[in-house]
Amino acid sequence: LVGFYVKCSAGFYVRALAHELGAALGCGGHLEKLRRIASGEFNIQDATPLDKALANPQAVIRPLAGLPLGFGQLIITPEAAVRLRNGQPLAGADVLQRETEPVETLRDLYLVRTLQEGAVGLVTRAGAQLFKPTVLFGLGE
Repeated sequence: LVGFYVKCSAGFYVRALAHELGAALGCGGHLEKLRRIASGEFNIQDATPLDKALANPQAVIRPLAGLPLGFGQLIITPEAAVRLRNGQPLAGADVLQRETEPVETLRDLYLVRTLQEGAVGLVTRAGAQLFKPTVLFGLGE
């Protein structure tokens, strides 16, 4: 039984590492347990225990727009939000403000929101002034 910590980028398969180590040692290898202690800007020290979150969910909910997720952020018009929810792309005129640019690994992905209703969804840049819907929020409302 061997325990170790791995600091890796997205897309790294820790289970494959265990398999490869076992193969190299000639004894086989697998994971008995796997615990993620950090992901991007989030880490286990800042996590809320499940019992506290269940006891008072509203106390632990953080606005999506303020989270360090790495997405770029666009503020769009309410009319553009309606069109976006119908699957239509956004044009440059639909964007009121470009608040942040995405981190390098998410180079074309933007969180889209309106000033009135908050997060609408995620769009992917498809051109200099064109953004196509990727994930839309609140479609069942």
